[in-house]
Amino acid sequence: MGIQRYSDMFAEVLRPTGEAKGLPNEAYTSEDFLALERDRLWARTWVCVGVASKLRKPGFVIPVEIVGVPVILLRDHDGAVRAYHNVCSHRGTKLVTKPRRVSDTLRCPYHGWCYQLDGRVC
Repeated sequence: MGIQRYSDMFAEVLRPTGEAKGLPNEAYTSEDFLALERDRLWARTWVCVGVASKLRKPGFVIPVEIVGVPVILLRDHDGAVRAYHNVCSHRGTKLVTKPRRVSDTLRCPYHGWCYQLDGRVC
């Protein structure tokens, strides 16, 4: 589906209430539409992905996904809340698959690459 088709779709949604049409099913199922939303909407603004109170102590780690991108939320040893790409730089394996508390590092389950809580490779 081309960009013009999406523009036409939005024009129908933005009409006065009595004339407006809802988004078609493809807006919820199309990979192309998801890519358009990711590039034109989500990538251009701040997105709330969680609340700091869920990261109660240093070492608390929560994996989230933001429009198909895996992210780690964590509280470091200085108490700062940080967000990192949840993918090992070596082979692309997810570093964290469930909320948990770690001591000092995040370790890739595939080859064992190690990351400090400030994001540096060990």
